[in-house]
Amino acid sequence: MNGKNTFQNLKRFLTLGALLSLLLIIAEILSVSFFKSSIIAKVSEMETINRETQSKSSILETHFLLKKESEEAIEVRKQLNNRLASKDDLLQLSAELGLLAKASNVNVSASFSNEKEITSSLLGSIGISITADGSFPNLIKFIKKVEAGRFLIKLDNFDLTTLEKETGDDEDLRLFLRGDVIYRDNSK
Repeated sequence: MNGKNTFQNLKRFLTLGALLSLLLIIAEILSVSFFKSSIIAKVSEMETINRETQSKSSILETHFLLKKESEEAIEVRKQLNNRLASKDDLLQLSAELGLLAKASNVNVSASFSNEKEITSSLLGSIGISITADGSFPNLIKFIKKVEAGRFLIKLDNFDLTTLEKETGDDEDLRLFLRGDVIYRDNSK
């Protein structure tokens, strides 16, 4: 009987060990699935925080670049104010053209036409037509002086014609210039 009891005890011991192992495996599966969902939740939370951090970092970087560019723009605007004539300065353009014509030995007349705003909020332009009469070298000298002047004139069209001259060796020419005078608009 001792052998039978030992066999029975061994059978119970093995069954109990198998049940305990099975319970331990089930407990481990449950704990792994519980921790898995917890880990997945934490990973998802960390990904969200990472995206927010990257977004804020991008915003800060953009802010830094915009601030740097705005500081550069302030310097460019100062240079623009020093170099480019203002809208009020256009009143002096006719007088300046007269002085340049006199210095170049040509006769000049100018008229203004349609004013328009350039896409930039800082600039505007007004149409101008200039007629200059004189010899070719003097007309060239006049154009160079206008280009070097403080008024920025963008030419769209020009025409050169010969004038009949009664006396003299040089042939007089008439130069028609059409374009826009670009100015800075301080009202904006």
